[in-house]
Amino acid sequence: MNSVKGIAILLSIFSVCTALALDAEPVFNTPGFYRESTSTIEDKLISMTRLAVAGSKIRVTLYRVDRVPIMQALAEASRRGVDVQVVLDGGNKAFRNVPGHAIQILTSGLQCAEGEKCVKFCASPIQAPLSLLKVKEGYKVGGSCRGLVINHNKLFLFSELSDGRKNIIAQTSANMMMHQLEMYNDLLLIKNDPQLFAGFMHYWEKLKNDNTVLKKSFPTLTSADAKVKAYFFPRLISGSDPVEELLKKVNCRLPNSRIRGAQSAFTRASVAKQMRRLIDEGCAVDIISRVDPVQRSPGRKVQEYLGNNIYVLPYRGERPEEQHTNSIHTKIVLIDASIDNSPEKIPVVLTGSHNIDFWSLRGNDEVLLEVRDRALYEQYSDFIDRIVGDAHTGNVEFIRKVTGPRD
Repeated sequence: MNSVKGIAILLSIFSVCTALALDAEPVFNTPGFYRESTSTIEDKLISMTRLAVAGSKIRVTLYRVDRVPIMQALAEASRRGVDVQVVLDGGNKAFRNVPGHAIQILTSGLQCAEGEKCVKFCASPIQAPLSLLKVKEGYKVGGSCRGLVINHNKLFLFSELSDGRKNIIAQTSANMMMHQLEMYNDLLLIKNDPQLFAGFMHYWEKLKNDNTVLKKSFPTLTSADAKVKAYFFPRLISGSDPVEELLKKVNCRLPNSRIRGAQSAFTRASVAKQMRRLIDEGCAVDIISRVDPVQRSPGRKVQEYLGNNIYVLPYRGERPEEQHTNSIHTKIVLIDASIDNSPEKIPVVLTGSHNIDFWSLRGNDEVLLEVRDRALYEQYSDFIDRIVGDAHTGNVEFIRKVTGPRD
């Protein structure tokens, strides 16, 4: 009898542990630095789109789009009975009647129920004056849904696939653009969490309805296993910086404590200041960024605080003469250290569409995921190692100082 009870207890414990196990899958685009391109992330999204069962839902929200294959896949899913709806940054609206453009294929190909709008183009409350501004050639601002600047999201939601997967949140750093195939990007799939999925669906509805943060900020979501948090932006006027606040809780008292990152844009000095504190406390800190003259990134103060702990890739611009080298587009921070004085190191992955810059925090529609999981941390750490290794193989020299030395 005792042995039977023991087996029952073990099975119960196993059942609980299985229920609490993180069901996550990362996908990485690693094109190298010789002008190669890879479509790993796009292929994954197309594959899941093709597996969506009739009657299920696909919800998408994106910043910039020119990739025909993924838009064709969404249109084909719609034709076979999948409920597909897409929210886009308003800057895409100009392409809806351009024959053969990805946006035209999407808008003409989706089939929605009566009274539903298949494709929504966002419009900021002050879109008209903002549209006169250009952050770079061809990119106007004012096309956000909840913020005031841009809808910078890169998010897909799948309710059910034919292979049995359900409630899939697919958060990526990649825009659905041709040049993104030449960039280092990541895609994180969080699966089979109905509660978290429902929260993301509700967020998507807020975007679709142009429910601006002037009315109400969207709350932070937490997964059923408490391993995933999702932060939403913009935090227009007030509201803390979750990256800074998390770093404030980190200390370096445990051996081999480490902070890593691969950031497309890094200008928030307050975050860099916390990293500087951790460097001085003994943490190993190494951050990869890239020169972005449009956003003036990495910021001067960021470089001053991080000094030799930031490795900067040369600029990979939009003009043909600047296409000589690929670069990074990821928005990753990794933490492996004590948090809130924990007796053991806690592995954390921060990723999403959210750059560590001012506009991602205060102006744009964005998502930042925080995931606490050792296996996922190691996969993302290997990804950063791959970037560094590929740069060395491609003879790409990191720029040690973009501005002057630290004061």
